[in-house]
Amino acid sequence: MTSQTICWCGHEFRRHYFFSCNLCDQHSPSKCWCGHHIRYHRNERCTLCFKQKKNSQHIFTIIEYRICECRHRREFHEEIYSGDEHEQRECTRCQSCLQYIPLFPYAYKPLEPPLAVSSTNKINSDKLDKSLLITSDNRVVNLKDDSTWEYLTFPQSSLDTLQAIKQTPAALKLFHGLFHIAGVRVLDTGETFTCVQADTGIEFIDGINENNVAYTVQIHAYQAERLARYLRKEDIDEIEQYRIVRSLYEPMASAALKNTGVLWFMNNSLISLLVNRKRVVHIELLSPNPEQENHAYYTLLGVSNQWLILDGHHGTPDRTFSMNHLDVLEMCRHVTTTLRTEGWVGWIRLAKWYVGWRKKVQNDLSN
Repeated sequence: MTSQTICWCGHEFRRHYFFSCNLCDQHSPSKCWCGHHIRYHRNERCTLCFKQKKNSQHIFTIIEYRICECRHRREFHEEIYSGDEHEQRECTRCQSCLQYIPLFPYAYKPLEPPLAVSSTNKINSDKLDKSLLITSDNRVVNLKDDSTWEYLTFPQSSLDTLQAIKQTPAALKLFHGLFHIAGVRVLDTGETFTCVQADTGIEFIDGINENNVAYTVQIHAYQAERLARYLRKEDIDEIEQYRIVRSLYEPMASAALKNTGVLWFMNNSLISLLVNRKRVVHIELLSPNPEQENHAYYTLLGVSNQWLILDGHHGTPDRTFSMNHLDVLEMCRHVTTTLRTEGWVGWIRLAKWYVGWRKKVQNDLSN
């Protein structure tokens, strides 16, 4: 192959889209010259640089547009000042380059994020899930209608988004009692923060102290954006409540099933005998309006001493549940209350309550 068909990164130009190579991460439009992702840039400032007190205030600029013809970045070229003007000179990484000449003539041109949150493309529908794909490295890809794709990114971190919103009384009432102190790990950005439910609202604190949280929920950045949207709502109708519960049920249940107290409750032989526990349970989360939103289906699966919550129905069920979003909220609040008491008496009370709760959501297997 000739040099006209090969990029400096070593891959063919047909593998590139807008100077972004689909086969490597050497020049991707998702990172700024400061090294931080596009999602951390907003209002002519990088939030990570500001927190770390690194670099000056700057707008998002793709680092690869600052590459010299010698294939080394602009900052590797020594500067010489002459009055108010300065120019890039000799490259410190190679002997052949004596002056910086941009590989791309339109260097320093700031670009907008590929999926910046704006009034036109703001994520405001749970139906977007149907076009999303989670890669093996936990990055979220949006599959567009024109058969192209793009990484789903946001102009600021999930923590900054949640801290900046004004929480409404309707949202706080819905979330009240669902958790006390919970950790959140955003898989595609690497962020970690703690949610603390106080009398005045939900506080979001940077970082996680594993000894203080009841459990840690693993989500993606688009789910954090959706949570922020829910917390801003003035009026949450029944179908919207269902959407909130549906989006949070699987990550919260998965995290709770890893808690040591919950695992003790699920695996204790005496409690299992008391509640007649089954190892394969099919769960149907009922939508209040199936024409607007479909029902959701899950499987609670017990393997050895581990318990999993899976999306969809799997295996032959020993028990089936059909419950609405209010039943889920009731269960979550009782588990949260029991976790705060931290005593075996509380778990026995939960077991007795669970038997009564189960009667109203359990279906006859023969049907």
